[in-house]
Amino acid sequence: MTLPDPMTTHTPAELTKLADNLWKVNQKLKAGMAKLKPLEETRDALEQELLDAMLAAKLESVASKNATISVKRTQFVELYDDVKFFEYVRKKNQFDLVRKQPVLAACKARWDDNVIVPGCRPGTRVDLSVTTRSKK
Repeated sequence: MTLPDPMTTHTPAELTKLADNLWKVNQKLKAGMAKLKPLEETRDALEQELLDAMLAAKLESVASKNATISVKRTQFVELYDDVKFFEYVRKKNQFDLVRKQPVLAACKARWDDNVIVPGCRPGTRVDLSVTTRSKK
């Protein structure tokens, strides 16, 4: 695969060749990932079995000649009563407890109804979509 200089203007033939090369690489990647799927499933099953056994035995770490495997705990917030939570946030002015990220679906619904949401605007990420053509 030879690629033209990225700073040149591409002819339609070069664009077609680039598109075809991208499709070919995607197909090779898809085939490679399919070969990895059984290994990933085996790894996941072994990982779960080892984790369950370690927790049952109250072990935090197990070492072999190849590796040391340790239980990793990650803390997260479980929001079980959003009404009480947001009531607390408003009442105590504790807005640092809330992530400042608008919900796309809610904003889009308002924008579709021509409602302006103060402080935010629609943004667009641009990338490519590769669709395999059916061969008939």
